[in-house]
Amino acid sequence: RSILEQATDAIVVLALDGRITHASWVAEQLAGRSPVGHMFSEAFALDAASASQQGTLARFSRESLDQALATKPFHGVEVRLRDPRMSGRSFLLSAGPLVNDAKDAVGSIVTLTDITERKRAEEQQTMLVAELNHRVKNTLALVDSVIALSIRADTALTEFGEVLRGRIAALTRS
Repeated sequence: RSILEQATDAIVVLALDGRITHASWVAEQLAGRSPVGHMFSEAFALDAASASQQGTLARFSRESLDQALATKPFHGVEVRLRDPRMSGRSFLLSAGPLVNDAKDAVGSIVTLTDITERKRAEEQQTMLVAELNHRVKNTLALVDSVIALSIRADTALTEFGEVLRGRIAALTRS
């Protein structure tokens, strides 16, 4: 219980039937109420966070998702909560078995880790790399233009200039 109270991620404990038996404070905040006693899919209505993750969730009905989370390891699926309060937030869904001293499965531990800031940072990094690529290509185009102008001014440099321009064009394509 102490671990659940101190957790910074949403953590729920599921019985073998998918019903929530314990929940962290963060899980209660995400659910908007105490999820204890509810099926996981009732407390946390999920959608895939991306098209690539859609196939993973689409294989499950609400009931089969509850059963899968309660009985099978389930790792690293990016999801969004349908709750309008959580609009724009992304979570990483994972589940693992909970066993007793005799190593018998008695349920599972499910986590919803907020990865919204990480996703925003990834999107920003992708945008910055694209912008950097654009600027580098523009700079190489400017260098190519300077070489072309220099070649016109001195015919002795024509062959050297063409080889150099070819190399710059290759850099632009890479």
